[in-house]
Amino acid sequence: MCPDISFSVVPTAIQIAHLATDALWSVDGDRSVTASVAASSDYGTDRANGVWLLEQALNLKSPTIYDVIVTDGKEERVLNQDETLAAREKQQRLKERFRAWIFVDPDRTERLVRFYNFAY
Repeated sequence: MCPDISFSVVPTAIQIAHLATDALWSVDGDRSVTASVAASSDYGTDRANGVWLLEQALNLKSPTIYDVIVTDGKEERVLNQDETLAAREKQQRLKERFRAWIFVDPDRTERLVRFYNFAY
């Protein structure tokens, strides 16, 4: 079994960690990352930040966006199809950009493939 892994992509700006025991990735970004145009528009939406979409992708999940509707004091979550579709499109764009970034530099490709295989 591999150990837990934690590293920073940009020191103090974004941290990515892998918890081996739960096979779970976590992504945390500081305000400069989460409020950036890239995270909120280029690779995210108003309701699905790019940092969260990256975390979802690393955990092999598709984002689903719900609206909360209150009726007679009772909350109900209702799927928002338009927001969900927009978030999934942005996640796909993020995945495509990540794939392109990995393969631009052969040394980076080899290092990340070794890292990924070690994590799994």
